[in-house]
Amino acid sequence: ATNNGADLPLAGSKKVLKGLAASLTKAAGDSETATAEAVKSLAASVAKAAKDPADPIGEYDNNAKTTLGRTLVNTVCEEAGVDTAL
Repeated sequence: ATNNGADLPLAGSKKVLKGLAASLTKAAGDSETATAEAVKSLAASVAKAAKDPADPIGEYDNNAKTTLGRTLVNTVCEEAGVDTAL
């Protein structure tokens, strides 16, 4: 994440990721579809990355579980006819 080409401050990075996790959780709701389950899994990974004390965006970008979560969400969304780019 950047802010006008500069790295986002640590507090801002955490806020962005917490907001993303909350939005993903809300979007999935109580649904138990494959898409919702993928979104819930990604939301949990994003929330965990937000807690990284030194580099939450780096944790989001480079964590294998988060990467897998983004890939899974993109895949199930594409199968449903929705183009995403997480």
